[in-house]
Amino acid sequence: NPANRSFFWGRVNAYTALSKPTVPGLGITDYKIDGVDKGGLNYSNKVYSIDVTFKNYMAAGSGIQVQLLPIDGSVTQEGGYSVKQGTAVLGSMSSQQLTAGSFQFTRDGTDNGAGSQLPLYFAVSYGTSTVEGTKYYDTLRIDVNITGDGIFVTKGVKEENSNLLQLGTTYPNPVSLDGTITFELAKQGYAKLSVSDVLGRTINVLSEGVFDGGNHRIHFDARTLENGIYIYKLETADGFVMTKRFVVVH
Repeated sequence: NPANRSFFWGRVNAYTALSKPTVPGLGITDYKIDGVDKGGLNYSNKVYSIDVTFKNYMAAGSGIQVQLLPIDGSVTQEGGYSVKQGTAVLGSMSSQQLTAGSFQFTRDGTDNGAGSQLPLYFAVSYGTSTVEGTKYYDTLRIDVNITGDGIFVTKGVKEENSNLLQLGTTYPNPVSLDGTITFELAKQGYAKLSVSDVLGRTINVLSEGVFDGGNHRIHFDARTLENGIYIYKLETADGFVMTKRFVVVH
């Protein structure tokens, strides 16, 4: 069942964690796309809502959170997506309890289109629960059916101009010293570029202010960041948000 797959993540892999009856361990039992059971994806650029039902198959736990991880389709074979609403706080869960979490995302159009599937990845953290004294994480995956190839257009924007904002990939990626993030604005306006961890906690605001229309390059220092996955997010005054990820390796 593709909606129930888990694999190695973090410092302790999911299988090690789930083999311990004294700690919690989540799996995915069901999901809805825009309220439709096992719904499909017809458009890129459209903001989709996904309601995911998680089940705790192991012992009770508290402080449980789930993060929808952004995936950059330009560096994967299956396509990618941008996260609009990425964190669900599930809190305390007893053994065998079902709890729902809600997320939002957009297809980025780099998948194979209708007839293929878009994998969504969720990172689960378990509060203060540990295995052999070490905090652990699970990564869960859902494969969502792609049923169309259209580009979603709103507010009368012509299709060829529907991408009001482009957020480039981090260079280099992985990064260990100095990195660069590029983005493009269609016209002059406010923008804010920030970096957070996989739980959505803001670590640093790299740049904020009014930018001219066109391409921009923001440089940052990765020396102070620990090894791991980080999310960078670009926000504009009209409420548009795009996120991508980079990896730090020292």
